[in-house]
Amino acid sequence: MATIKFLVQSKKDNAPIYCRLSINKQTSFKRKTGITANDSILKRVSSQRASLDESEKRVKSQLEGLRLGLLDQLNSLNAEGGLIDGYWLDNAISTYFGRDKTGKSDLLTDYTSKFIQNLEFKISERNGVVASVSSKKKYTSIHKKLVNFENSVTVGLESVRST
Repeated sequence: MATIKFLVQSKKDNAPIYCRLSINKQTSFKRKTGITANDSILKRVSSQRASLDESEKRVKSQLEGLRLGLLDQLNSLNAEGGLIDGYWLDNAISTYFGRDKTGKSDLLTDYTSKFIQNLEFKISERNGVVASVSSKKKYTSIHKKLVNFENSVTVGLESVRST
């Protein structure tokens, strides 16, 4: 039976709360939930006897909803025979909170294309001018080379992650 626990790894105020998914004794994954609190609030929220104020009740309801949502997604994935790993946990947390992951990409070509698009707005700190036409051509050339390399690679990212 999988267990889900929440923890804070810092003594600072407003530290990120982590979710630890333990499949068995040897297999566990930990990712940030996007919720912040200090360690004392998390201890009070975890306690069944403590009386909570409004912000603590909100944190408790968010964490309990996340726990139930993750268990539901986990049960569905187990029924399908899918792979459970840290990437799945991160995506499951984002899905529960309705965060859009389409704007983020692990691909270098996506980053270079956004960099080239924003290049006309970037002002040099050294001389205070925008990037020249030749600089834009250089970055475009690098981007094209990366795209060609990416298209020539036959191993997909998902097959690498599953091994």
